[in-house]
Amino acid sequence: MRHLLLTAMLVAAAASASAETVIWTGEVRVEKWVTNDGSEFYGYWRAAGYGAIPGNRTFTFGGYLYEVDLFYITNTPRSLLVGASPGIPPPDRGLAWLVDGQRFELADHDRSFPDEGVAVWDGSGLDWEHGQVVSVQLVQAATPVPALPAAGVVLLALVLFVMGSRR
Repeated sequence: MRHLLLTAMLVAAAASASAETVIWTGEVRVEKWVTNDGSEFYGYWRAAGYGAIPGNRTFTFGGYLYEVDLFYITNTPRSLLVGASPGIPPPDRGLAWLVDGQRFELADHDRSFPDEGVAVWDGSGLDWEHGQVVSVQLVQAATPVPALPAAGVVLLALVLFVMGSRR
């Protein structure tokens, strides 16, 4: 039993946390629309009345209530645009959008429109069709727990071994 406890403690001390916290989950019901100049868009844009996000479009983060206002891709160059009000959540907080399993880090967006609360990832590689349902999540990466240095693990193991041997 002591060996099992020792092994568990060593594994726990050497490992770092890697779980993520899900901030918001939703679905985008994709609608296609075309502007007067022939540009095509696919997704959801509340203000223009295209597409839908059924259910709850709001999430709370950092003490602020956000509402997802747009979530669409452009035809060329397949840029992903995500917008929320009152603005883009802080990009330095380890937040990322998961779009059908593909990850878009807020800290890595290519450009933004801060006054409109929109972040853009150019060349996203996404390809949606009218009527498609796309699963989306906003996640926050866990803050890594520093691993115990190898010397510390060895010292902890030695102390535990000696204490266990004296009993």
